Amino acid sequence: KGAFLNGKRLQIDPNKKFPKLLIPVESGYDNRQRILPILENLFKWKELSYAPSYAGGAYSVCAVAKEIFPAYISVNAKPWDFAASTLIAREAGIRILNITHEEFGIYDDSMVAVHPQLEDELFSRLPIV
Repeated sequence: KGAFLNGKRLQIDPNKKFPKLLIPVESGYDNRQRILPILENLFKWKELSYAPSYAGGAYSVCAVAKEIFPAYISVNAKPWDFAASTLIAREAGIRILNITHEEFGIYDDSMVAVHPQLEDELFSRLPIV
């Protein structure tokens, strides 16, 4: 039936351009070493600003669905953090994948919510961790 915000259908613009990129990245409390190779590669992307995410993944995934952020990366995915928000994002047209560029499964330990316009570019810059 779709995702709605304040009574309006939440749907991404498939042609949206993101002149400046702010991508929240979440490592959780026990995966700090796992996130380092990802951050090293992302820092080489001159149009990108990295934002550590501590507010919880559900908010950040919904912010991608609203096109506030072009993407969100978590290497500490937990089912209770992402079950509802990934449904909302998918309904809005956001791609929900894991860090290896495969469809996200609710028990995967990594999750990437990404606007389709940015998917190929983002994954070309992510190392396999």
